[in-house]
Amino acid sequence: MRIEDTKPWYKQVWPWILIALPGSVVVASLYTYRLAALTSSGLVVDDYYKAGLAINDIKEHGQKAQSLGLTAKLSVSGKSLQVLLNKTDVAKGETLRMKFSHATFPQLDQAVMLAQTADGFWSGQFEPLAPGKWYVYLSAQDESWRLSGMMHEADMVLDMKPDL
Repeated sequence: MRIEDTKPWYKQVWPWILIALPGSVVVASLYTYRLAALTSSGLVVDDYYKAGLAINDIKEHGQKAQSLGLTAKLSVSGKSLQVLLNKTDVAKGETLRMKFSHATFPQLDQAVMLAQTADGFWSGQFEPLAPGKWYVYLSAQDESWRLSGMMHEADMVLDMKPDL
């Protein structure tokens, strides 16, 4: 005895499974397009030529710091930070500039102005760092020299060297 299936195709399971597979790809591609259209990567530089020229200036600032024999130690405690230069006479009475650059999200970057204290340190206040890798730059107000280092948000101490 033979049993025939009399259900129409749209009441069967297999056609819907076969339709769902490419349908899910279409939905995923529309979602991916939406993400690409509404968000910015932040890692793409508009003008590579200008960015390339700026690298030469940065190297000069690092070479100047190296010729002065500058190094620094950064200590972070909560929202405050302290910097100790190995040669305090280089920037005596001067305000220093520290920049924290997140490795992947430029909207998290912050700049801090550091004032010299009576005990020879430079100190300032900043917002707590988001998780991730951070590039830290220390320079004079006139940007004649520059030190750099790399840290994670959990690091409390960083040794900074000339940015070469």
